[in-house]
Amino acid sequence: MKWHSYKYMSSDMKQKMDTQPSSVQYSLDANCKSYEDVVTKLSPIREDLKEHHLYDVIKNIEAVKCFAGFHVWTVWDFQNLLTALQIRLTCTVFPWYPTPDNKARRFINQLVLDTESGCDISGEYSTDLELYLNAMKQIAIDVTVVEDFIKNLKTRDLFECMDLFVPSELHPIINHTFDMVHEETHCLLAALEFGFLDVEAMILNKINEGSSDHRVSLSHVHADDSLFKYYCNKQNDINRTYSCKDMLIEMCGDNVNKWNDVFFIAGECLYHKLNLFDIIAAELDPENEKKIRPMFIKRGYEKIRIEHYEALKRENERQIKKIKDKK
Repeated sequence: MKWHSYKYMSSDMKQKMDTQPSSVQYSLDANCKSYEDVVTKLSPIREDLKEHHLYDVIKNIEAVKCFAGFHVWTVWDFQNLLTALQIRLTCTVFPWYPTPDNKARRFINQLVLDTESGCDISGEYSTDLELYLNAMKQIAIDVTVVEDFIKNLKTRDLFECMDLFVPSELHPIINHTFDMVHEETHCLLAALEFGFLDVEAMILNKINEGSSDHRVSLSHVHADDSLFKYYCNKQNDINRTYSCKDMLIEMCGDNVNKWNDVFFIAGECLYHKLNLFDIIAAELDPENEKKIRPMFIKRGYEKIRIEHYEALKRENERQIKKIKDKK
């Protein structure tokens, strides 16, 4: 099986994936007043992610390859969210000046350091994406399409690159991340906390602990020298080390509107994760019709489809102009 064989999915299967009604409903009644309220109200959708039937259809090495081929794009997507937060919480323009929240800038810079320049299994510095790609290569997955995507990002339009290289089913997930560049900081932190830090290790651990009778364990792929095992352990370390809880509590305080923002953004992120799992499960087991989940919430603004790097470039230019105007 080629992990990108979604392109060859039958039209009947695609139609089923697009039209199957959902039996799952999630509450749109936010009314959140605290971090604990958000966690409680997200528990049904998080539980669906934790108990997803995808884990039951990953039965062999070919299934692992299929999973990794889709999941690798979320590893790249995570780094985009981190970059957006680093620009928001630290100074990335010239001339440099200190940003006001010293704890926030320490948090994001340390997390970026660990994910952009952490150590791989041999002790060399590596980004998490490079580590994941090497793990894919270790089990004979062709990663050319991802490497070509990264190479073309340097010279071509982002969305042109997405159309050329990224599975179309993943476009809504990636577009959602880029849309959030325009959101307030507490929304970006919500996406980081509940859409990545809280669930990434959980997802990999669920696959990793698969029972020997019907699920392959990623830890058993090349045993002790498994790069997937190493990547999974690293995600566990990140999950234990980093949390946005304190920053969210400080930023949102007693503001109900902000806590509702956190809930909705987090819910959107988990909703997209569930759809990703549905897509992979349908690819592995076409007989199991995808359960399309309801839209978690319809945002009250028109999403702007704009290249991430262009948006950040303009933001930098505005900050530079603002500084010059003051002089």
